[in-house]
Amino acid sequence: MPRAAVVYQKDQPMKIEEVSLRPVAEHEVLVRVKACGVCHSDLSALNEFFACPTPVILGHEAAGIVEQVGSAVSRVAPGDSVVAAWSPACGQCRFCKRGRPHLCNLADDPISRAMDRVSAGGQTIAQFLGVGGFCEQTILADNAVVKIDPAMPLDRAALLGCAVITGYGAARYAAQVQEGDEVAVFGCGGIGLNIIQSARLQGASLIVAIDLDDAKLELARRFGATHTLRGDGADLHKALRGLTRERAGLDFAFDAVGNVEIARAGFLSIAKGGELVLVGLAHMKDKLSLSQIAAVTQEKVIRGTTNGSTDTWKTLPELIRLYQDRKLMLDELVTRTYPLDEVNQAMDDLRSGRNARGVIVME
Repeated sequence: MPRAAVVYQKDQPMKIEEVSLRPVAEHEVLVRVKACGVCHSDLSALNEFFACPTPVILGHEAAGIVEQVGSAVSRVAPGDSVVAAWSPACGQCRFCKRGRPHLCNLADDPISRAMDRVSAGGQTIAQFLGVGGFCEQTILADNAVVKIDPAMPLDRAALLGCAVITGYGAARYAAQVQEGDEVAVFGCGGIGLNIIQSARLQGASLIVAIDLDDAKLELARRFGATHTLRGDGADLHKALRGLTRERAGLDFAFDAVGNVEIARAGFLSIAKGGELVLVGLAHMKDKLSLSQIAAVTQEKVIRGTTNGSTDTWKTLPELIRLYQDRKLMLDELVTRTYPLDEVNQAMDDLRSGRNARGVIVME
């Protein structure tokens, strides 16, 4: 029986215990999890920022080896290396058919379709975002796994499933940053660092990293930031505009934190025709108030992006090639690895801001 980290009560430590998996259905895949990143979304579920049933197994940034497939599965086979796709794609809805699988209707409520695969002591355990990667084995839908190059290290491949694809895609696909553009990234955690390195890869001439942690700002420079600013500085939008060409303002401002005050500062820092790109999730009760006149007369754009506005099945191989060509920084993203028994420590380190990314590595 596989072991898993189970949340029985929000804001309480996870319990490491053996769980049972039901048989694999025809459109499902059994995966031996080798590594799972520790993402802020997992923490948000743990502290009730997200509505999430309990008991639940967190972890959605997972990679592993296929051990068994259902009778109707054709895209992967036992022995394949895979990354979990927390944003599945049916291939049939209007979004999938229009090349926007990241908006597939299946991704609207992935937890509800993963409520009966795992149990312990006669009690059903949910899988967060349909993945439940803090478990030695997991059952995934066949439209929620991506086959990858077997040469790719799985403890690095796991990061591609959320932090990397979201940050990389936010700059490359959602904003479509171009050579010479001037951008700012608010928040230098796992997603923010990948927005920064994506902007670098797209040829942005000015990349300003903003954070409250000096160590993260230093790391941001390694990932490609040309300038750094403390997030607690006065009149932050004025400081940002002062760094741009002719003090006109930024082409793009990315909120990788999920905070309405940060988003407002980003809106004020962009130039005419600039874009505020919302990547982080603010609390559902928080409302963003912006100048409608400025948006109209200066043609400012407010854009949201989920999963980096990417086609996961096309973008993951792209990211792996960039990593193999030593253009995409993944090794530098991992602050620390943990065995499954130390998953609560990994969460504490994330909560305290000690890690750019922690990774649970299964034995």
